[in-house]
Amino acid sequence: MAYLFQTLQQLTEEQSSKGCIKEALDKETNTILHKIDHELFNSQSQTDAEFYVQKVELAIANHETEIQHQLMDNDSIARANNLQYCLSSLDTIRHHIETTYSVYRDATRPISLKTRLQVSKTLKVKEERLEALLDKNNITGKLKGVILHPIQNITSTSGSEVSQQRIEYLTIFIDELIQFLASLQQVEEQQLLQYLYVVNFNNIALLCYICEHYKNLKGEIDDERSLLDHLYHSKNQLNSIPQSTRRPYNADMNDLKVQVQTWIQEEIVNVKKAIKKNAKENAEGNGTKLKFNYSIEVVCGFFRLLHDAGVINTGANQTVRWITQNISSKNQLHISQQSIQRKFFEKHSNKEPLKEIVLHLLNHLNRK
Repeated sequence: MAYLFQTLQQLTEEQSSKGCIKEALDKETNTILHKIDHELFNSQSQTDAEFYVQKVELAIANHETEIQHQLMDNDSIARANNLQYCLSSLDTIRHHIETTYSVYRDATRPISLKTRLQVSKTLKVKEERLEALLDKNNITGKLKGVILHPIQNITSTSGSEVSQQRIEYLTIFIDELIQFLASLQQVEEQQLLQYLYVVNFNNIALLCYICEHYKNLKGEIDDERSLLDHLYHSKNQLNSIPQSTRRPYNADMNDLKVQVQTWIQEEIVNVKKAIKKNAKENAEGNGTKLKFNYSIEVVCGFFRLLHDAGVINTGANQTVRWITQNISSKNQLHISQQSIQRKFFEKHSNKEPLKEIVLHLLNHLNRK
């Protein structure tokens, strides 16, 4: 491949310290492009063409690295300008290959700055349209950010390198998502999430969002059995979504549906273990629990008051374990330690029930 870039390399090494070489570089760049076109037009097979493109791109990368090193060691403004012209010429050659012969490229390789700028102009308009549709449907800011960030990473042109494969996925993704949102009067978040499974948007940020949503819901469910029912319901809903046949957003990760299925199954196993553990503890303490005529929120708040006031001289976690093993509320005989722990440590805005207990105790004491 040295023959293809021989003249360009000579221009870089021999004349970059002289006058402006832009005109000579432009002429040589056109010559190289014609040679590449001729070689690929006469290729005997797809494999030959792919191998040739791979060699050209490797040669471009090597020349770019060499010029970057020369720029670092350079102390002349004129020479620096000429070296930048050389880099621009190489980028033009790479851009020509990416736009004309993309079918022969390794799609996992990053695209040139020139191609990225060209793509970003088109995507920017579509990004604004998509954002408007997400706002119209009142999609949460966090989920909107998860969807838009990969697109903005390209349109900003200041982020990390982007592969041709990623560009191709996002170009189709943004068109189809706009069409989906525009086709319905109102799209709920759950509908949008199901669609993201279908288009296989296996972005790690989306997986984290789904997991975080579950963790927030987990904090609102008081007992493990209700949580287990919710997990099985979520699993059945997920199984009903058709398996995506689409190329994923991230080729290095499993499909989004597979990732979430695996994660839900792990949660089911963990919750089952917790239920089994609680059942054993409840069996050991069965019949010995003190029953309060108040809700579990009030009971936990009362013991938190005793703890904070120094009436109970044990650690908070030890107190939580003791409540779990020895206390029941007026509505629940068996309460999970997780639920008690959350209610024990949370700030209680309604203090009236606690005042009621204290006044009731004082009145009872005064009658003695």
